Amino acid sequence: MARAKSKSKHAQIAREERDTLMARAVVFYRHEVEKDLAPEKKRMSLRTVCRKFEGAYKIDTGRDVALDHNTLLRLVKGGKSKSLSNEEQGWLLPEEVRTVIAFAKDVANRGFPLNHKRLKEAVDEICRARLGDRFPACGVGKNWTGRFLEKYHDELWMYWSHSLDNKRGRAVNPATNTAWFDLLENVLAGRCDHEFEPAPSEEDREDRELDYERILPENIYGMDESGFPASFARKEKVIGGAGKKTQHKRGDGSRENTTVIVTICADGSALKPAVIFKGQAYNVRWEQENPTEASLGYSKKGWVDGEINVEFMKDFHEQTKKKAKGRTRLVVVDGHNSHYSKPLLDFARKHRIHVLCYPAHATHIYQGLDVVVFGPLKLYWSEEKSKHEREKREAVTKENFLAIYGAAHIRALTAETIQAAFRKTGLWPFNREVVTEEMMAPSLETAARGHLPVAPSTPVRIMTDMLHQAHQRAKKARIEPASDAEDEGDAPASPTPQGNNPSPPRRRRLPARNPFDTPVRNAISRLGSTSSAFLVSSSPIQSSSDPPANPTAEISPEKAADIFLLAAEPSTALERDLQVALRKAHEKNRHQKHRIIEMQSALVLNGAYVDAVRGQLAAQEKKRARGNKKGRLVGDGLPRLLTARDFVNRVAEFERDAAAKAEELQKRKANREERGEALKRWKELDDQRKERNKEVRREHAIQLLAWEAERDLAKQQHRRPGWKKPTLKGLLFSPLPKPGYALTPGEKAVESDEDKAKSGSDSDSDSDSSPSASDSDQDE
Repeated sequence: MARAKSKSKHAQIAREERDTLMARAVVFYRHEVEKDLAPEKKRMSLRTVCRKFEGAYKIDTGRDVALDHNTLLRLVKGGKSKSLSNEEQGWLLPEEVRTVIAFAKDVANRGFPLNHKRLKEAVDEICRARLGDRFPACGVGKNWTGRFLEKYHDELWMYWSHSLDNKRGRAVNPATNTAWFDLLENVLAGRCDHEFEPAPSEEDREDRELDYERILPENIYGMDESGFPASFARKEKVIGGAGKKTQHKRGDGSRENTTVIVTICADGSALKPAVIFKGQAYNVRWEQENPTEASLGYSKKGWVDGEINVEFMKDFHEQTKKKAKGRTRLVVVDGHNSHYSKPLLDFARKHRIHVLCYPAHATHIYQGLDVVVFGPLKLYWSEEKSKHEREKREAVTKENFLAIYGAAHIRALTAETIQAAFRKTGLWPFNREVVTEEMMAPSLETAARGHLPVAPSTPVRIMTDMLHQAHQRAKKARIEPASDAEDEGDAPASPTPQGNNPSPPRRRRLPARNPFDTPVRNAISRLGSTSSAFLVSSSPIQSSSDPPANPTAEISPEKAADIFLLAAEPSTALERDLQVALRKAHEKNRHQKHRIIEMQSALVLNGAYVDAVRGQLAAQEKKRARGNKKGRLVGDGLPRLLTARDFVNRVAEFERDAAAKAEELQKRKANREERGEALKRWKELDDQRKERNKEVRREHAIQLLAWEAERDLAKQQHRRPGWKKPTLKGLLFSPLPKPGYALTPGEKAVESDEDKAKSGSDSDSDSDSSPSASDSDQDE
């Protein structure tokens, strides 16, 4: 898609076009001057050369380009064109420009595009590394990035970004893509039909003679569900009075969701949809005009669950069995857990229906409904909804949903659109090439082997791959034990005596070794003692690991100090040879300096990228440290044939474990409720006990005061007190035992320290061994 060019861009293109033509004119004029002409012939003047090239260019391209003879003369004498002069005055050198453009393209493909601010920061780092203190602190300037993008308009554009979830960015990677198309190819070719168990039903003619038949396009289906809230409306441009800031458009504000299950076939047809309303029970008022003959269902939240999907599979079978004629059918679904319940998979296997699951978080690439169909369907739904509200002044409800949605469904699900959905995702016709490297580029951020945004040269990549392969082989050798055959080969052979003249023992032939093994091993060993030891270490790299320092150096401007020696006229053959050698040295130095500039700019940008990757690694380590204790049946993100026997067995085991856990949880909940009731009753009885004990203590205190008065009087009268000292022994009510848990098999049979502490604080002392003990109120 082309974009309109600005005036300054058109001026730049015209200037480069004129400079290119002028360079050809310079070469022609110099050749004209050097020609030997007869005295009667005149050389072509500067004006004549300019007119000649203007006319020839007009004939070739149809465009007028004016050449000035004074400019031609200046260039012939060694002057510079305006384009070259502007290029030399810029902040970036040509090598750095190419590096920055490659970096911007690569990080954009990975899903982390640059904006003006980040582009300026990257360019500032490159210039500061090359120029040092000569580079201003403010950087390249506020408007520099805009001019840069305008100059290289043919390679870099500005876009409005669209969000891509990190999981989706990681999901579409080369390994997952290969696994998906390999599995899909096997299923389509009938090589997975052995997973079916023979069905007893005669109705479907499901005999074993049809095994390993290629699945026909009329038996390939894609299924997905999507929500259609009543408040959904797309933004559109409308007409209103001048001077307003906002033009409102009225519509129903209800957010109640209705789910529609849409199923399409590779032959261009579509099945009757299934509509799931939000409700607790079926309502007879839902009966209405139904142009698509959709089946109706309901759930508590208006979503699809396992029970609804089982009913959908039964309805799918009824709608497709006549066309299938007993042959294998394929339904491709996403990885929602309602798509692989045990009853659903058992029913599908019984009726020779393969249920294939897309890779996790990758439906935006592989699912035709998401890629092609749902876009126009939502657009037509919005149009039909707006038309209904505009014409009838009536909100969308369950009583009229089917008629409004049905009109949008019929408009969107045409044969051309459905076939495009299968073709664009490579499902039918089968095509691996629909997923390009550009689509998989965001997964490079989390690939097992890193890929720098600015790729090094080919020799460097070759050496890097060699070291990586050698290190992986050495690590594998450390992990895997030696085989028995190797042990036998290493053992010394004992000579077998043969009569009186035994033959001399023969030397065992050693296997031939690669002559490069030892140098590579030495290189890896020596790398382990340097700052780059992490490259060959078996320990995983963490965010706290510091990468080796890559210092940058200032690079002097490209100006030859001894250029006057080349301009001088040589007087001897030796001077001529020295000038030639000096020119070669200058050219070699210039080439090396440009290479250093290119490498340093790549080093700066890759260093900034490594810093960003370290931040991502730290976030991943923090997330991993938190852990995820949720049990998952499919947690690796790979595609699966859900009707495969092994997976169905795993589903059955998973559901048994889930049921056991739910049962245990229910028992624990019942125990908690039962213990709560018991604690409530125990608290009431314990409060009554405490009140009675308080009354006993009050009476005891009165009796104790009377006894003390009797004791004092008896001392005065030199006699014994008339009665014994009253005590609390046997009068206080002991605490009732606190009710405990009825422990389930998964719980530990120990009482918590907190319960023990609470139980001890509520106990009463029955001992009156001292007055202080008898006077203290332990219950309070």
